Amino acid sequence: MRYSKLTYYLLANLIALMFLGGCAQDEILFPQDKETSGEQIQAELLLSVSMPSTTTRAGNELTLPGTNAESILSKITLFIIDGSDVKDFTVEGEDLDKKSLIFLVETTEGEKDIYVGANMSAEQIKIVKTSNKPLQTLNSISDVIGANGFLMTAQALSENGSTKINIVDGRTTKITANLERVVSKVLLTCKSDDGVHVKLSDTSKGYMRLADVHYALETTNKKFYLFGQTNNEDPNYSMSETLGQAFGNNFFSYAGKVEESGDVAIKTDNSRLNADTDPYTEGIYCLENTVGGYSNYNDDLSSLKQVATYIKIAAKFTPMYIDNETELTENEAKSKLSSQGGTFYVCKKAPESKKHICYSSPEAGIRFLNNNSLTAKDFTEHEGGWQRYEAFVASPTSFNEASNVKRNNYYIANVTYITAPIQEKTIEINTTVAAWTIKGSTTIKIETSK
Repeated sequence: MRYSKLTYYLLANLIALMFLGGCAQDEILFPQDKETSGEQIQAELLLSVSMPSTTTRAGNELTLPGTNAESILSKITLFIIDGSDVKDFTVEGEDLDKKSLIFLVETTEGEKDIYVGANMSAEQIKIVKTSNKPLQTLNSISDVIGANGFLMTAQALSENGSTKINIVDGRTTKITANLERVVSKVLLTCKSDDGVHVKLSDTSKGYMRLADVHYALETTNKKFYLFGQTNNEDPNYSMSETLGQAFGNNFFSYAGKVEESGDVAIKTDNSRLNADTDPYTEGIYCLENTVGGYSNYNDDLSSLKQVATYIKIAAKFTPMYIDNETELTENEAKSKLSSQGGTFYVCKKAPESKKHICYSSPEAGIRFLNNNSLTAKDFTEHEGGWQRYEAFVASPTSFNEASNVKRNNYYIANVTYITAPIQEKTIEINTTVAAWTIKGSTTIKIETSK
């Protein structure tokens, strides 16, 4: 790093922001031939970050702010592609989002590609400087959501939206970078009338508590490009190629049982989609996951689940009808099944009039159905009362373009329909996708001059 060339001053006043809409990036490649041609000049760069009121990035797009922890800017690194050399300049400090920074960098005149990284580790900076197409493989998601801040990146744009920044000796050049976190966030919500119980499709059959609905993310990416690519392509984008590789080289699999260690779903509250009140902030972080060529596998969910991130859900159900007892209260039903930890059984061959009845054991079912031709094999066990569901983040029954998980988006998956797990299991999810801002803004303004 060229820290000997770096001088910066913290200013007391914030610089007014200039907002630019996002634009699609070409494939981002960094030169590796470390030669710089042209006369070197001292360019002055002024970088400011502000947190104004929440603004959508485009039109009526829904936008929700990040939390304080998600919006920390403790380290900002600029990468200037100067000829065939990649120069980096770093500023560190507390609350950089509340300060303006001015520093000098050594570069040449002419058109430049400039990139911005926030909260980058030394390893990540090295990857950018030594890789043609900067890519990192994570040990865990904590590598990009650490205590020093979430990793955020952007390519700088000129005032007219060009990725080519023309630096002229003696002239001030204004550029803008729209920072994006490299991770996304997924939250599961369920409808509830009382804030305690999930609203089932047929509430006359039993009880399900919000606290007993757990979820986790499965098949999450290990690899990501440090700077977002065209169409949000990730390193595992080609489905046919990825299926031919070892799963563990490319993806994390959820470890443990969802019902024991998964996050707990919360009540659906549409008022929390309003960033001015009490916005949603809960959820699980993951890298972006986009899949190309999936149309060849639309009828092969097992293959799709090997490359696409999806939600695993575990929900505990307490039946209202057990053995010969009807319309049990929740406490009565729990007491009846307490000796077996909530486990119950349903009979696959029960007559239509008795399909809603559950049993404390197969033997009890045979006895109360008064059918000696039945055997234990005719009963389905629901161990502990748990039922498991799976759904892609934005399309539960099939994979499509909406199923892709893109960086810096907040996916709020609302369970709109769920059946009691007696004769069938059905779940329907309606996902809201929100742009995820940095406490209201994702814009950095940089000015360069001699």
